Amino acid sequence: MPTPPPRKLYPRNSTARSHPVVAGNPVTTRPESGVDNSFPGLEFDQRNLDKRFFPGLEFELHAQAVLRTIDPARAAPIHAALAGDLPAGIVLVAVAGTFGEAAEEVAQIGPSGGLQDWRVVHDLSPGRVALALAPFGSVEPRERIVEAFVAYLAGGNPAIEVTRQGDGRLRFAFVTGERARILDDNGVIDPDEYHPGDLTRSLCSPWQYDFALCGCFYWASNKPDLVSPDADTPQIANFQRDRVNPQPIVPVTDYGTWQSLDIGEVEMIERWETLPAVFDGIEGRAMAVATAPRLPDEDVLDRATIVRALRELATVEHGLMVEYLYAYYSLDQNAFADNMESRQRVVSAAQTVLSVAIDEMRHLRWVNEMLLAVGERHELGRFETLPDIDRDGRGLTHTFSLTPLVPERLDWFITVEAPSEAFDPDAADDTIDGMYTRLLLSIEQGDAFTGEVKERLLQLIKLIIEEGQDHYQRFLRVRERLQGLDPNLYIRLTENPAPLPAAAPASVFERIANVAYAQVIELLALVFTPRNIVEADALITGARELMYNLDEAARTAAANGGAPLFILPAEPAVSGGVSMRGPVTEAAAPVPVSPAEFIKRGVAPALEAATAGLDPAADALVRSMRARVATLEERFAGFGDGGR
Repeated sequence: MPTPPPRKLYPRNSTARSHPVVAGNPVTTRPESGVDNSFPGLEFDQRNLDKRFFPGLEFELHAQAVLRTIDPARAAPIHAALAGDLPAGIVLVAVAGTFGEAAEEVAQIGPSGGLQDWRVVHDLSPGRVALALAPFGSVEPRERIVEAFVAYLAGGNPAIEVTRQGDGRLRFAFVTGERARILDDNGVIDPDEYHPGDLTRSLCSPWQYDFALCGCFYWASNKPDLVSPDADTPQIANFQRDRVNPQPIVPVTDYGTWQSLDIGEVEMIERWETLPAVFDGIEGRAMAVATAPRLPDEDVLDRATIVRALRELATVEHGLMVEYLYAYYSLDQNAFADNMESRQRVVSAAQTVLSVAIDEMRHLRWVNEMLLAVGERHELGRFETLPDIDRDGRGLTHTFSLTPLVPERLDWFITVEAPSEAFDPDAADDTIDGMYTRLLLSIEQGDAFTGEVKERLLQLIKLIIEEGQDHYQRFLRVRERLQGLDPNLYIRLTENPAPLPAAAPASVFERIANVAYAQVIELLALVFTPRNIVEADALITGARELMYNLDEAARTAAANGGAPLFILPAEPAVSGGVSMRGPVTEAAAPVPVSPAEFIKRGVAPALEAATAGLDPAADALVRSMRARVATLEERFAGFGDGGR
């Protein structure tokens, strides 16, 4: 029998240890390896593990921290002293203990409850723990209770100390013990402490409970937070509002008021079906079912035209990705140092533009996966003039350029990403959405592709269309955030910059950024080959190290008076001559080379040459970039046989 491979996960419970490999019982199935969630939702609720953090006491941590039960066997003195007070309610006021590496400290528990209280309990380290308890609805100032608690801790703290009012009602109580264990000696959740159903008892059942609690994009996108009650009203209303109240006329700006407008969990369970349908952010009562768009038979593209269109769309995705990246680097996120609100608006706009650029990287991958799926070569070229994909004379007029995010440039981004309101081959100029919609309908209606290949193409195109529609909304938000700000105060790059003279301090950063960009393109050319595409996920994960190099070098160049130039590499030897610019052309077969060889023979020497003889100002950048290449070399070691 062969020797089992060394373990990376070590089983501690006796069942998992019973055999080197037990089918159906991996150690990852242990509850503490599960995905927990402190709102009703996933596999279990972490708060249910922490509710018995003090021996013999059980708290509820879902709202205010309330003491529910006292075990007379495990906490006999506390039970004898406080059991009679439980029906009126006892709440946790403060906890004393150690939290991480810090010395013992006192943490107050807020009267409003919620996650913050639970976090205090959750962060308690093993060891001595003391609690301050008070009656529910106590009029005793919490500061006075905490002062008495601190004195109790300083005075030797007996196991329990109870202070009552003149009429015998509880005033406050202090108890001391050891932080209870969650795991038993076998390393599993202690079955004597936690019974079947304990960990999952607060998960969403029924689903409407979760629906009521989750907002601000926590729930899936088909649940809006802000809606317009009608087409003539601003989008400022709470979708979960109790509709017996008047419609809001101004936006709600504080969370307390927002919550007060909500229907509660019980009402949601009872009345959820009364919520209106929402279309384009507007509440309605009926669903208008649109007729699925369809191309006239004579407009359905054939196989050769679809393949050509995919190649051209790959150059579009590449070009837009670079234009978006340059726009991102053109925004000075340190602008408005004396005006935090304006600065945050620029930072938010920059991060949004970057998020769209990252999506375009993913679209470039998906288009190349489609080309490989239909048996064609990959395409990593970059458009010079935006192509008219279907040759209908309605292509958008645009020439590739490196332009900072001035208002006119942002308007162009919004135009190219705008959704096709109603697809019509004879209507206005093609947007990106329109280009992909024409492809989608042609593949759907035609017989150029069948079976799994057809399904895969339709799936990827639909993903690109859906993300593109979101790009349009994101760029609208960028325009809103930058509205009213002077571009001269936050734009730091010029249009189509020329390389700096070699003697300029920032020229070295431009050179490094160009090397990093070329390496990204060349590695993608290597990834998108039939022998490597099966490992695309692993290779692209490694390729992110080169993207981080590009990002760091580009940001450094922009911050020091230079600019990322995004100069396309020459036909890369390792990828066999991909069409890098201009019209799409057929490329020669790639030179066989493994990813590991590419890093060792191509990336590492090129980076060494680009960073040779740098002054100390660039040392930190060079060190981090070389470290990433070393990481990449290690990750790609498994691909070093040259035959993958």
